[in-house]
Amino acid sequence: MQEIIDVCDSNGNYTGQKLPRSEIHKNKLWHRTTHVQILDSDKRALFQLRAMEKDAFPNKLDISAAGHVSSGEKIITAALRELEEELGLQLEESRLEYIDDFVSEQAMPNGDVDREIQSFFMAKITESEKLTLKIQESEVQKIVWFTGPELEQALRENADDFAPNEEEYAIILKSLK
Repeated sequence: MQEIIDVCDSNGNYTGQKLPRSEIHKNKLWHRTTHVQILDSDKRALFQLRAMEKDAFPNKLDISAAGHVSSGEKIITAALRELEEELGLQLEESRLEYIDDFVSEQAMPNGDVDREIQSFFMAKITESEKLTLKIQESEVQKIVWFTGPELEQALRENADDFAPNEEEYAIILKSLK
């Protein structure tokens, strides 16, 4: 069964319309997603390599965890759900720091358009929490940790290897200094 998502306008205001995810993308409708960036105590950022089967940005490096906000779901609840699903990481709501909302409009390989209002959060995890990470193989191929200089170099030299989240990457780089 497909996930049902609330349609919103380009400002993130819900319209009252609810549709399956595929219809949202096919009809180029705005919707909400969450993006969560994980940092560790050594000032490194966790990136995921998206699974080859993903319909958007397969085999691209991306922020730690991301996903759609289901119909009727709170944005923070979706962020926590995605962390648990994709990384096996269970955090309390108070550990997520809301950063900002970003507007993203990206063409997908199948011709659909993904129009998102992305709520961006950051969280720091402990060394013991790092040991509990368990990737969801249907979503994530592997995880990679970057220091600030490593991330800066990778984005400069291999930008095509990353999903297009440039505004978020700039914030992540600042937090790693």
